[in-house]
Amino acid sequence: MWIKNCACTTLAYEPFVTLTNTEVDTTICKSDDFLIKIRTANNEQFLEWVDVEKISRIKTAAIHFNLFNQWLSRAN
Repeated sequence: MWIKNCACTTLAYEPFVTLTNTEVDTTICKSDDFLIKIRTANNEQFLEWVDVEKISRIKTAAIHFNLFNQWLSRAN
């Protein structure tokens, strides 16, 4: 995802600062992926990519699973 969204990672950002002085920011890329950036009060930095397409597939699978369970409960 780093290669796919390389240009997106250099965008300037204005983080949200929590009460514990943790900075949180999300950058949404043109690919629909987004990058979550977290910097703790101890200056530890964490970066995490989120693949919107993967989330969509998981959500769709969960909906189908719930519908199947509803069908099973009515069949019994």
